[in-house]
Amino acid sequence: MSLEEEKHNRFKKGQMLIKKAQKFILKKRYSKARELLYEAQEIFEFTESSLTEGKVFASIAETFEIQHMWDNALKFYQNALEKRKIAGSVILLSETHRKLAIVQMELKNFEMAHASAQKSIDLVENLEHPLSKAEAFHTQGIIYLKELDYESALFYENFAYENVQIQLSWNLALDIFENLAFIHYNIGDYSQSNIFCKKALEMEQKQRNYVVISTILELMALNYRLLGKIDQALTYIKDALSIQAHLNPDIALKQKNKMKLNYATILFDCHKFSEAEIIAEELIEQAELSQDSEQLVQGLLVMVKIIMALPTHEEFSNTKHYLEEAKKLAHTLKNQEYLTEIYIYYGRYYDLSSERLKAEEMYQLAIDTAMISQSKLKIGEAFEQFGLYFHKHKKMELAHTNFKQAVQYLSKTHNNMDLAEAHYNLACTCSVLHLGEDILTHLSQAINLDPKYKQIAKMDEDFTGISTQEVFRNLVE
Repeated sequence: MSLEEEKHNRFKKGQMLIKKAQKFILKKRYSKARELLYEAQEIFEFTESSLTEGKVFASIAETFEIQHMWDNALKFYQNALEKRKIAGSVILLSETHRKLAIVQMELKNFEMAHASAQKSIDLVENLEHPLSKAEAFHTQGIIYLKELDYESALFYENFAYENVQIQLSWNLALDIFENLAFIHYNIGDYSQSNIFCKKALEMEQKQRNYVVISTILELMALNYRLLGKIDQALTYIKDALSIQAHLNPDIALKQKNKMKLNYATILFDCHKFSEAEIIAEELIEQAELSQDSEQLVQGLLVMVKIIMALPTHEEFSNTKHYLEEAKKLAHTLKNQEYLTEIYIYYGRYYDLSSERLKAEEMYQLAIDTAMISQSKLKIGEAFEQFGLYFHKHKKMELAHTNFKQAVQYLSKTHNNMDLAEAHYNLACTCSVLHLGEDILTHLSQAINLDPKYKQIAKMDEDFTGISTQEVFRNLVE
């Protein structure tokens, strides 16, 4: 038998081994599949079939990826890349770089992941192949999302969205829609988040993927809450909980409790305090049983929020106990954002208890803690709450200083609801302090972000000094 005939016969055997391996992969027998693929790889190395050898390396990598054996997956995708550099198409090279990027991301090597994703983009960016471009941009978006860099994630997911509209891939489009919904929620663009939620919801309903459907409905509820549409928020969170109730085996307790927490918060916003309190008590009890410190902190803070909304509540005397317990847990978790929120509630508690020096100490501690967290949202919230405290006690210059800081930090978060409130409160102090054009500048910014402030401003005593002026009337009418 000649060398060429031997290569031909062994090549055919290698192809048979690949087919057998694919059957084992479908049966989730990955170790057996890899045995066959290792044998096939040796054959294709002998036959000098670089393209097919690259395919085998990629298949081996995929089995490791499925099993989350990331180091092994990285090694074999790198082998696949070397072979495809010899004989692969541009699109195949782009796909391999893309797969490498995902594995590098899972290994938390974000610098290398971004570099691989960018190589994937560069290879296909000028080709007339929208699907490959969508996949490459989407991968870069996923990596930024993993790093919680929402602005960068949005940039790349928007390009992915543009391309997937040209050449539709159902699963890819669904992933992009869901990512864009989540990203827009996190940058404070709640209306846009709901647009993508509805696109994703329509697709998931066709697939009857009820676990994901309940999660999308929950996100829509949160969006409506933050848009001030509380009745719609309540409808959507109830729908989500109704679906979830029939999915007990499929949903982890932590996810169920997270949804209940959001339900309690929305009930609070609807002033349904008794119902919210019942759910908060359930959450605290479940978190204690499961020893889930994070959810216990969240449950305790919801309970404190409810009690402090009704200072005559029979549990008001226990507020400090709840806060002490939450503080200990937050320290254990080393979570500065929870601690910031806890110190804000301490400030309110001492203020309601007429211990103003302690209240001011707690509000300042909230700001200092927020600074450590480096969360612009939490820093902005802390300044906002301290400003509200000073406004309540008619210390308008101090209130103005804190509201100004709140606007500065919140303007970097794209959280429109909180930013609108900060601009409005700053406009109020500007009016009381007779700061001229600044009054209308901040009031107009508040109204642009949230039109509800037109009606609120009409009845606010802080604007008594300018309420008859035509420029003010034009702004609030």
